[in-house]
Amino acid sequence: MKGHSTTWLLRRLAYGLEVRGDGFDLHLPDTARSLGLGERMGKNSPFRRALQRLCTFDVARPHGPGGLAVRHRIPPLPLRHLSRLPASLQASHRRWLAEQRLSEPEQTRRRARRLAAGLAAAGRGREEIERQLHAWHFHPAVAFRVAEDVSDRRAQPGSSSWPAGVRPQ
Repeated sequence: MKGHSTTWLLRRLAYGLEVRGDGFDLHLPDTARSLGLGERMGKNSPFRRALQRLCTFDVARPHGPGGLAVRHRIPPLPLRHLSRLPASLQASHRRWLAEQRLSEPEQTRRRARRLAAGLAAAGRGREEIERQLHAWHFHPAVAFRVAEDVSDRRAQPGSSSWPAGVRPQ
C-alpha cells in the first residue's frame, strides 16, 4: 500500500475491530485529525485517498450504505499489482509468501532472528538482545537461542555486522 497514512488508518481500523468484532462507528473527521490528515473530507482529501487505497489493494470494500468491510488479515498482493513491481521486490514477495506457509513456531523463530540481527547490527550485545526479545513477548527459550545464535555469528571472523540481505552501498 502506498503511504503511511493508509497504514495508520488500517491499524486504527484493525484496533477498532479487535475491540468491537461486530463492527463500530468511525467518526471520519476525528479519525482524519488523529492521523494527522486534517479535517477536509472532500473526495481528494488525504483521508479519502487513504480509504480509497485500502479498497484499491483489496484490504477493504464498501459494505452497505455508508459502511466499510475490512479484512482481518492482509491478503497476498494481487497479481495486477505484483507484476508492476521490480523483479527484486517480486522475489521478496515470493519469499514472504513461502514463509507464510511455515508453521507458526517457525515463523516466530524467523521473526525473532530478524529482529535480533537488527539489534546486533545496531551494536547490542547478546544479553541486551535477549532482554529486548523478552520485552517483545518472545518465548524465553526462543529469545535465548536466537540471541546466542546472532551473537555467535557476529563474533566469527569475517562476519558482517549487517543482517542478511542488508549491505551498505
